[in-house]
Amino acid sequence: MTEITQTIAETLQTDITGETADQESEFTEGQTTAAVLQTQETAGGTESSHDTSVSRQESVSTTKTTVSTTAAVTEKRVWKNGTFTGTAYGYDGAIMVHVTIADDIITAITAETDESDDSYFFDAKGKVIPEILSSQRTDVDAFTGATYSSEGIMAAVSAALKQAKN
Repeated sequence: MTEITQTIAETLQTDITGETADQESEFTEGQTTAAVLQTQETAGGTESSHDTSVSRQESVSTTKTTVSTTAAVTEKRVWKNGTFTGTAYGYDGAIMVHVTIADDIITAITAETDESDDSYFFDAKGKVIPEILSSQRTDVDAFTGATYSSEGIMAAVSAALKQAKN
């Protein structure tokens, strides 16, 4: 360490009021610069301005304190947790679904119907419900040949999600 750098480092160990190094983190950059310039004048100004800026850089880095803070991120949930029921009309009867939600994720859907010809419903149920679960949306492709039942399932799930809305 050069003599002026050592003097600067010693000067920075106490602040302007003479308090100990425990208070060094309270220096603003302007105060640090003032201390460096004051030290340069005290030392007789023997070093060039380039050397002084290097010394200033070194002395500033010795007193730099890093403070880390973590901000808590609060997310508002779209849906409430729980199981919600929705109904809609299918091909020729009501379709009722039970939608289970956990942490804004649709985790399960069960469906039943009172349609007179439930084979179309079961075809639609086997395709539409897995697509809703994987995409987490209700506007999925209908099962060809069971369009009304497919649309009834999607509408019933949408009705259940409306009840779950926060």
